[in-house]
Amino acid sequence: MKKKKINIYDNLVEKMANASDPAQLANIYSDEDAKNLFEFYLKKHSELLIYKQLYVSTFFPAVNRVIALDKKAHRNSKYKKLLVLTDDDFKENQYEVIRLAYVGLFHKYENFIESLIKHTLELYKDDYKDRKEFEQVIQHRLDYKIKDWKNFGTISRLNWINICIKHYDSYPLKRNEKEVNHGVPIEYLNYPKNEKIKLSTKEFKDDIDKVLKIFEFMFSFVPKVGPIKYMYKNDEEYIKLMGQEYVEASHKKADLICDKLKLALKTLKLL
Repeated sequence: MKKKKINIYDNLVEKMANASDPAQLANIYSDEDAKNLFEFYLKKHSELLIYKQLYVSTFFPAVNRVIALDKKAHRNSKYKKLLVLTDDDFKENQYEVIRLAYVGLFHKYENFIESLIKHTLELYKDDYKDRKEFEQVIQHRLDYKIKDWKNFGTISRLNWINICIKHYDSYPLKRNEKEVNHGVPIEYLNYPKNEKIKLSTKEFKDDIDKVLKIFEFMFSFVPKVGPIKYMYKNDEEYIKLMGQEYVEASHKKADLICDKLKLALKTLKLL
């Protein structure tokens, strides 16, 4: 019996629904900004799944077929002794397609973070005067810079590869003297500087799966930061209105949230 093909949209929505309780989902769809945030995530997550499928199932196999035809043409050429080509020469088009896939992958993550912050601020527009204040709260309470691409090993590596491809013609020449190993990922420390970066289709599949996990984490992480500023509110007028006991309880609850988020960030640094 033929196995039924999984629908990526059904799978994603059901996964999100199973991770949430019914009351939470009802609350999401009763608030327009929360609904927009939720649907934004579903859209971006599915876009990345399709991006993976597009390269893995279409572009990579297509370029392999072209390489095979190219090798055959060279093998049958009466001038093949004049045109000495190595296996890597034939594979250069494959490496180039994979490098382009990596550039697109990093930009998808970059755009995801930008949009996630925007949608979260819409949800908490009464608590923050602007994006700068929101990012300051994250840095102050969690010691975390949301736009620092070195937060996650995978994203740091993708950023370095992306810069090398775009600004150094794919050669591994990006250096930052202020960083450990000059900012070079460990696997490229001894990579020949006169050789373009070569990435495999397996590396791409592994990296995009890691980015999908980071998408999931950031979607749960960033909105949780939203209410923290209000929970730490302690001006005299607010204390008089709510009472000292309530304010202290709110601060303790905020401390617990921050501790859990800090622990989660440490775990995610391994990705």
